[in-house]
Formats: sequence, structure tokens, C-alpha cells
Amino acid sequence: EEDGDRIWCIFDVDINHNNNNDVIQNKISEITKAQTLAHKNRIKLGISNPCFELWYLLHFKYTTACLKDYSSVKDILQKETPLKNYTKNKDVYDLLKNEIPNAIKNGIKLREYHERDGKVLSNIALTKQNIKDIVESNPYTNIMDLVQYIETLNHRKF
Repeated sequence: EEDGDRIWCIFDVDINHNNNNDVIQNKISEITKAQTLAHKNRIKLGISNPCFELWYLLHFKYTTACLKDYSSVKDILQKETPLKNYTKNKDVYDLLKNEIPNAIKNGIKLREYHERDGKVLSNIALTKQNIKDIVESNPYTNIMDLVQYIETLNHRKF
């Protein structure tokens, strides 16, 4: 890390409410296992609830509305942003790059929104409690932390 190297594991919360009655607790258990492995191996976690595409949405729009799943985020992306033909794995960087400062601002604003509601969303020391808070905070992402870190590397001399 002294040279700027970090490993990040990026994943979606993706709660499938149709699967069973304990979906929240099951998701907390899954993320807790991931956090334990990540901590042991010095890996940072990038988490988006409900999905990574929320990060794309935050480039153009701030929202605190609960987003059920990937399809609901994709619908908003296609209807309310320049990503009209968005599909998974499509290269959208050229459409996003000029809006990165807006996405970071909106991501921070979203975290602050949930924290004002009593949630603990710090990525520095994930605990079972703030994993529960992350799972219960929809929408939420911390991808802006990774992007801000990359930006600091662009200005750093090694």
C-alpha cells in the first residue's frame, strides 16, 4: 500500500426477496464472510445496493428512492440519463467521465443521507452492525471511495 497498491472487491447487495423469508439476514451473513476474507487478505470492499449501476446513475441523478433491483436501476438509466441503450458490460466510460465529480458528490451526499438516519456506513472498519446498515440502506454505494483514491494516485509522486 505504501506504493499505492490496493486490491478492491466490488459487488452488489442484490437482495432477492422472492427466494426466502430471511433474505436480509442471509445477505448480512454472505457479506460478513466476504468482509472476514477481505480483512484477512487486506482487500477493500466496494459495495453497491442494489447494484453497481447505481454508481452510473449517480453521475447524472441523485436519488434516495429505494431501488428494488438491477432492472429498476437500468430502467432509470435508460429513461433519465444519456445511457439510453445501457446493457451490462457495455463500455460507458466516455458518457460518464465528465460527470465523475458529480457522481462522487452524489455518492457522498447519499452516504450522509443514510448516516443522518443513524446508519454507520464507514468502509474503514466493517462490522456486523454496519454490514447490516449497508444491506438496509437502499440505495447506497461506496464506489466513490475507490474513485477518490484513484484520483489521489493520479496526483501522487512515487
